[in-house]
Order: sequence, then C-alpha cells, then structure tokens
Amino acid sequence: MQSELRATLPLLRAWRAGLAACLSERGGRVLPGVTPFVAVQVPPHFDALRLRERGVAVRPLDSFGLPGHWRVNSAPDLSRLWKALA
Repeated sequence: MQSELRATLPLLRAWRAGLAACLSERGGRVLPGVTPFVAVQVPPHFDALRLRERGVAVRPLDSFGLPGHWRVNSAPDLSRLWKALA
C-alpha cells in the first residue's frame, strides 16, 4: 500500500502546481505547502459562491488565523476553476 501511495506523489505534486498556477495567474497569493489543496490569500474579485457552483471546494481559513485566505481544492481537470475565475 505504501508504494502505491508513494507512486501517486508526482501526480499530486503536478496537479497542485497547476492549481497554484491557476490561482496565482488570476491574482491569488498561494501559500507554500505540500498538500493536494492550496491555501490562498484571495483578492476581492474572487467569488466563493461562483467557485462552489462550478464544483470547486472553497473553505475560509479565518478560524485557522488566516483571515482573507481560503482553502481551495478542485478536480484535476482545472477547466472549472479557470472558468469560475474568468
């Protein structure tokens, strides 16, 4: 089982990098991390409801001491995220 999980790490890293790049290119400030989701400082034009309506998971991080930041997770196909941030 460990080797199977380890084999997925390159895919998860690449997917996270794409997610971070998408958010950064649209004005978000992505915090460093190694998780399959990202923490991002959101600019005013990001709309959580619009993202959620398009299948993007968004959670405010205020309760973790990061006001103005969200945890963002999306399907590996980032087209929904790109469209939601357009």
